[in-house]
Amino acid sequence: MDIQDSLSEGDRVCVRWICTAKHTGDGLGMAPTGSTIEVTGTTILRVAGDKILEAWQNWDMLGMMEQLNGLSRSATYLA
Repeated sequence: MDIQDSLSEGDRVCVRWICTAKHTGDGLGMAPTGSTIEVTGTTILRVAGDKILEAWQNWDMLGMMEQLNGLSRSATYLA
């Protein structure tokens, strides 16, 4: 996982990230493909002291599924 950007204000931290992983398990409703994929996303955290109290995430599941299924990437996928 690589952090592309991070911003903070008050008790909130926003992180834009990219994750590179290999699909080795049979989660996601499909057998392992062995494919290496890149997924992008944004996470917002609410923190207090050294603890994460809440988190919200939004990530590119369509782009991930296109990569796992060997399809060309949609026009909305930017990496």
